[in-house]
Amino acid sequence: MCYRESNHWKKNSIIRANAVIGDGTIIGEDCLIQSGSVIGTDGLGCQREADGSLVKFPHLGGVIIGNMVEIGSNCQIARGALSDTVISDGCKINGLCFIAHNCFFGKECVDNR
Repeated sequence: MCYRESNHWKKNSIIRANAVIGDGTIIGEDCLIQSGSVIGTDGLGCQREADGSLVKFPHLGGVIIGNMVEIGSNCQIARGALSDTVISDGCKINGLCFIAHNCFFGKECVDNR
């Protein structure tokens, strides 16, 4: 089972079991998102008030995933704060990777940290 909010993905993309696709996520054609990945979460954005307390900064951007992208199991991709987080065409992301908000991966990048 895959949980999704208001977002969409295009033809021939496969979303494996227990993946969560959050609001504002667009997934291109021929993508593979492995089990347990969470895409479109808020990043950890805070700002300090005058009294020193932390207030969560709203994340208003989305996640755009290009065509032929593979995302391994148990990855997290945070949506952008003011602009989108972008994973361009042909990128490959190994399992257990975290992609922070507002990141931009150019075409055919490999992230296997």
